[in-house]
Amino acid sequence: MTFTSTILRNIKILTAAQIIASVAGLFSSALLARALGTDGFGVLGFGTAFLSLLGIAASLSTDTYGTRQIARNPIEAGTIASPILGLRLTLSVLAYAVFIVIVLTLDRNQTEKTVLLVQAGGIFVSVFILDFVFQGLERMGINGLRQISTALITLICIYLFVRAPDDLLTAAIIPVAAGSIAVGVIWFYARSNINGIKLSFARDRWRQILAVSLPMAVSGVMHTIIFNTDAVMLGLMSTNEQTGLYVSAFKIVGLTMIPAGLLIAPFFPSLSAGWEDQQTRFDRSRTFAISVLIVSLPLVVFIAIYPELILRTLFGQAYSGAGTTLLILMASMAVMHLRIIYGHPLVAWNEERFHMVATLIGAALNVMLNFILIPDYGIVGAAYASLIGHAVISILIAYKFYTKASTMHVSVIGRAGLCMAAAAAGVWWLSINYGDSFEQSFYTLIVNGIIFGGIYVAMITLVFRPNLKQILKP
Repeated sequence: MTFTSTILRNIKILTAAQIIASVAGLFSSALLARALGTDGFGVLGFGTAFLSLLGIAASLSTDTYGTRQIARNPIEAGTIASPILGLRLTLSVLAYAVFIVIVLTLDRNQTEKTVLLVQAGGIFVSVFILDFVFQGLERMGINGLRQISTALITLICIYLFVRAPDDLLTAAIIPVAAGSIAVGVIWFYARSNINGIKLSFARDRWRQILAVSLPMAVSGVMHTIIFNTDAVMLGLMSTNEQTGLYVSAFKIVGLTMIPAGLLIAPFFPSLSAGWEDQQTRFDRSRTFAISVLIVSLPLVVFIAIYPELILRTLFGQAYSGAGTTLLILMASMAVMHLRIIYGHPLVAWNEERFHMVATLIGAALNVMLNFILIPDYGIVGAAYASLIGHAVISILIAYKFYTKASTMHVSVIGRAGLCMAAAAAGVWWLSINYGDSFEQSFYTLIVNGIIFGGIYVAMITLVFRPNLKQILKP
């Protein structure tokens, strides 16, 4: 199998797995939101956001280090992975101990504290996730299978066992149990097929691993802070109901990042290979920008047109109050996509330190703004904190990108914006003239989605025809 065909095969596998897992996850969230109500859903959302911060502390980007080393020495996969697993277990024990102290000091009832501790137990499951091993060995099908099985087991169990707010603890146990089953099966498979994989507590190897992984962990921490601090601080400074409303909106935010995420991996090698030549940097970053904008950004625009209807359709009437918040978050995601088209080329061009500094500034600003805005403005304030944080990072990264590529691809952004504006105008015209003719429901989203998509594809074909031929060329 050729190098190119291996990459394409893995992209297809991960794309299929991501779509299935994301759809199952969305249905799981919808069922939980309806069964638990805004308060219970807020407790779970606070715990999930807190756990994401805990997970960074428990892994310190050792996955990235492991993948790179195994890709270079696949025969030594077990030897490379073993000290990483031992290090992650040790870090997880320390992180969980700190988390217990934090939870005990929180002003929450005993049930909520138990839920948080159960959710945090998921970091011990993550210790044994071997995605980095199979990624290094270019066997992505195993990783895709883990994602799909975990998501489907979770969905089935939520459907069967979570029916009312009193099932909050059950709802917390299910994802941890589902992850344990999937990870356990793959762990036994790996022990049978990869020589030498085990838990190793060789501290001399830990020092080597941490020396490389810690700088990467800093960027990971900042990225996690930007995306999860809002929910954590709402949980600490506001009510469970407010947190639940915000989490419902943020579940939809996660969906908008999937298309861009699937494009980054295949483009990154091409961007990296052409980093020394000015014209190559311009051409390849332009193709990357076109691809991200025309594939990923339309979903953001469509959600921004119907924020309340989408929330009501997915999570129920109780969550429609987060419509304004979701609209602001979609503006934040539009800015985030600009950050993607500038930021990932910079990392490919050896500017990861500047990218880290810009992200650090944005993360610090996000935390400060949450402290200022949440007490007076609640979830809307948290959404604005996210928008401003992303905007500052994007401005800094865009400036650095301009110094490296002598462009900001303004014409590309303008043409993509024109296509999306035409599609949005078509849907708005129908809503104004025929909006009272039928009930605002799931079918409204389907019909208007088809119309939006049809107009958009027609505009893209017209405006970007030469570029599409280049992108789709074998």
